[in-house]
Amino acid sequence: MNHMIPNWVEERFLALQNDSSSLASGPRGAERKQAIETVRRQGFPDRRQEAWRFFDLQELQRQTFTAAPAVTVDDAVRRTVQRETLDDRWPTAVLLNGRFSPELSRLQHMPAGLMLDRFSENPPATLGKLVPHSASTFAALNSALYREGVAVTVKAGEAIEEPIQILHLIDTRFGQVVIHPRVWMNFEHHSQASVVEIVASIEGEYSTFTNPLSEIFVDREAVVDHIRLLRHDDRAFHVSAQYSHQAANSHLTSLSLVLGGGWVRNDVHALSEQEGATTVLDGLYIAGGRQSIDHHTFMDHAGANSNSRQLYKGILDERAHAVFNGKIFVRRPAQKTDAVQNNKNLLLSDDASVDSQPMLEIFADDVRCTHGGTVGRLDLAGIHYLRSRGIGLETAKKLMIHSFAGDVLRRVRRQDIRDSLDERVMQKLESLPSIGRGGSL
Repeated sequence: MNHMIPNWVEERFLALQNDSSSLASGPRGAERKQAIETVRRQGFPDRRQEAWRFFDLQELQRQTFTAAPAVTVDDAVRRTVQRETLDDRWPTAVLLNGRFSPELSRLQHMPAGLMLDRFSENPPATLGKLVPHSASTFAALNSALYREGVAVTVKAGEAIEEPIQILHLIDTRFGQVVIHPRVWMNFEHHSQASVVEIVASIEGEYSTFTNPLSEIFVDREAVVDHIRLLRHDDRAFHVSAQYSHQAANSHLTSLSLVLGGGWVRNDVHALSEQEGATTVLDGLYIAGGRQSIDHHTFMDHAGANSNSRQLYKGILDERAHAVFNGKIFVRRPAQKTDAVQNNKNLLLSDDASVDSQPMLEIFADDVRCTHGGTVGRLDLAGIHYLRSRGIGLETAKKLMIHSFAGDVLRRVRRQDIRDSLDERVMQKLESLPSIGRGGSL
């Protein structure tokens, strides 16, 4: 056994391999076994690896997580679903501890052209096709251990009016548990849809580990908005990977909104393979205490005349730490690429910190690519201006900080989604000492 694999991971592998009636014996048993070997061979990353040098996994490896048990739908579960769901009228799939809940999901009377289904051992044929063999240990861990997943298909030419909602809930009441959510999305040519994924905790006293893996296929001239909202408690560990593939003249907007979690790592890999594709990768992360939030993006331009825009913003208080590592990669055939990447961070305390690393790697010779990163504090001149107009200090600070966050939220095209997200952002901002409890500038 690789010494870099925690005991709780190896124990789960052995249990899986020794149980002939379990996931390992199903149609995807061979792929699961291959994924197990990948994890054993690669081991868990550490800070000696460039991609992980700012993110310490030692605390995660010291935990003793167990496979998440089935959850009984009780009042606490119902309250959490009600609190976390953006709109209970939208088509919704709910997974409790990684298991699909028919009782809480809303899959009846779905619009024509939309298929929203769960899968276990009979997933879509292209599941895993976007995940490279050299993918991280955590992507392989998901492939080895996921129990059930959600498949979203929007048929060609269909425009789905209501957003599609996927809610992942992890129970923190009865022990340290781990789940591996799996989501597969396919938007056929000329289709349009919005998808909101929400990851949240049922309130309890134990730390948890969530390890999601998502694949997004966007066919030619499809228009897709995808939002992932993270609302864990501050004891939670969360490591996610998202892979997307775009065909000609398609449009994908993907927003990562992190409002919770003690240790969070989000990897986003976007492949713009064919001509004329447009990709928007946005992020907003708000953290306090000792939260650690890490975003890695890889924008891969392979087709000519493609466009990408990235805007990641962070608001950090107390001893919170954030990392942004973003790369724009332009292949030789991707002439006329137009790509912009920006990371902007607002520090509300002397102890908060950010490591920002925007990068370009370009092999085409006819492109327009720019990147930038900034770290700063509240604009005292702006605060003074607002106070000179009769606005109190605390209100002025809130207005300035909310405006900073609003640059990202305003890029969400649907007003109903934007309003719901803004409400949750304000709740998080109010919980920060420098805002909600009268902290100093």
